[in-house]
Amino acid sequence: GSSGGTIRFWIDMVPAAKESMYEVVDMKGLRNRTEFEIRLTFLRVEDISVFQDFGERNDVRVKGTLVCDNLDGTVQEFAVKSDVHKFAHETALFYYRVVLRLDLPVRKASLNLHLTDEDVLTGDDEIYDPENLNLDYVMRLAYWAALSGEEPIPPYRYEVCFNKSVVPNPKVFWCGWLQCCHCFGFCNWLFKQFGCGCTSRKQKCADWCCGVDLPPEEVEVRADPNDEEAVHALDSDGRPLGQYENVYPARLLMDVEVIPALVAEARAVGQGREGPSELPYPKERQDLLRLTISDPFGAVKLVVGKKNFTLVTVGALVAGFAIGLICVAALISYGKDIFAI
Repeated sequence: GSSGGTIRFWIDMVPAAKESMYEVVDMKGLRNRTEFEIRLTFLRVEDISVFQDFGERNDVRVKGTLVCDNLDGTVQEFAVKSDVHKFAHETALFYYRVVLRLDLPVRKASLNLHLTDEDVLTGDDEIYDPENLNLDYVMRLAYWAALSGEEPIPPYRYEVCFNKSVVPNPKVFWCGWLQCCHCFGFCNWLFKQFGCGCTSRKQKCADWCCGVDLPPEEVEVRADPNDEEAVHALDSDGRPLGQYENVYPARLLMDVEVIPALVAEARAVGQGREGPSELPYPKERQDLLRLTISDPFGAVKLVVGKKNFTLVTVGALVAGFAIGLICVAALISYGKDIFAI
């Protein structure tokens, strides 16, 4: 068949009693494209629960592409990115600004955002599935305010939620062939043979075998695949439940400001953290070299992570205690030999 086009229109509905107060839209004014400045300020990412690197950490960068569909059918794309917060655990801090110029109005505008783990050797890895932030509304408000001669609209604070992970569960991966489905069978075998282990496929077994925190609805999914009672299910994306990380949403906080270019020149700001109107460098970020000098144990904890640091500490204490016992036993044995002589 023949291809069709796209028509975009709106309908204004006003009470009949207020019909006389309705302001007729100047259709000719909609064709006048005006240059605006878009200021994107990445503040922080909170509640990160997916980690690409050993030690439950990421070198986090926010990347994105602003895609604008113009009224004439053309498309503009602008690449944006923050700096990198190295050795970030649950929280990544930025306070980093990106400044763009474009003409409004546009037919549609969206910002496709990615949280990535920056690695020099292995390349950039996606931490979560990308999310889209629609900016049609704020751009339309800014354009109408300028067209009406009003003051520019204030910055909008957005919270973008990343709640799906592209990363297979590393805890299950490191279990190797002894994955949770095997662990459950092993636990049941232990119970039958020695009366120990777990009697059913529950959280305790997952904790012992793989250290995985299972929500109640996924406990049975990790059962032995040969078990007739095992439940097999898929999530909304068609992924087998239990094979991917239990993802808790990460939240990106950012500000978006859209102002006319003429106003932006009078209220100039710099790219990144530069002036005018410079942004502060996040003091909470840790510098590994300085931390190594001032707090070596803190540097080790930063690199290996809190949980691994605890395991390393406990392991070192146990090893030291064992070595001490061996030394004491050797001294006692050596002392007996001396007294025997």
